[in-house]
Amino acid sequence: MAPRGHSGTKALLQDIIDALSVNSLNVALGRYPGFTVFHKFARSNAIAGTFDDIWDVGGTHDILTSADQMTVVGNAVGQDVEGSEGASEVTIYGLDENYDLQEEVIALNSTNPVDSVNEYIHIYRMKVTKLSTTSTINYNAGDIDLTTKTGAVAQAKILAQRGQTLMSQYIVPRGHTLFINDIYANVGKLDDADITFVVYPFGESMQVKRYIKVYQNHISMNTGASIIVPEKSYIRMQAMAGTGTIDVASAYVGILADNTYLGTYSASG
Repeated sequence: MAPRGHSGTKALLQDIIDALSVNSLNVALGRYPGFTVFHKFARSNAIAGTFDDIWDVGGTHDILTSADQMTVVGNAVGQDVEGSEGASEVTIYGLDENYDLQEEVIALNSTNPVDSVNEYIHIYRMKVTKLSTTSTINYNAGDIDLTTKTGAVAQAKILAQRGQTLMSQYIVPRGHTLFINDIYANVGKLDDADITFVVYPFGESMQVKRYIKVYQNHISMNTGASIIVPEKSYIRMQAMAGTGTIDVASAYVGILADNTYLGTYSASG
């Protein structure tokens, strides 16, 4: 099914809704030019009595104001390096100083720090993309941390045996718009939490787009593509426990659209 021409925002949103429902497979197969299926998923086992980000690192993610090289280092002595057990390479995915998509492969060196070649304003994912040729396990042996080279500000972490980051933070690339269709949140038995989906439009005030209360259950919320996030906007999901320290999982799903395809639109919601 080919996308129709757009006579305005209403027609555009209908195409997005169509793409997010019955035609998601067509989007994934590239049959909707300019549309990409988007899925962000996260978890934190350290959510307590104040709002913190849902991600592997714990605490609150620091938004970078300028691009910097990244440093990657493992914590398993003698492992996660070629010729040992575990991972030998990771790929980091992020945005450059112009908020354009950028990625690179980094060869791990166990507990010895390795710097990226490129500079990044944001990292939204890191995953193991190659195991050591001598490894008898099919995952990273220890935690793998990613920080800024300047100041060692935490930006991502792969926990041991996870293979990739579980982080809710994302910045929409330049020249793109993100349409959020589904938001998911989950807590364990006897746990309760307040969970927020927060957007920081570039150069504007932060906005809580959804406020969710969950008690020993999960919630899956369909927004009908009503949350429209413009380019260079920052997204995070946060949680606060009702009692104690709890484990929270979250996700959001949508369509990342190239603005050259969208044409003129009105970002709202």
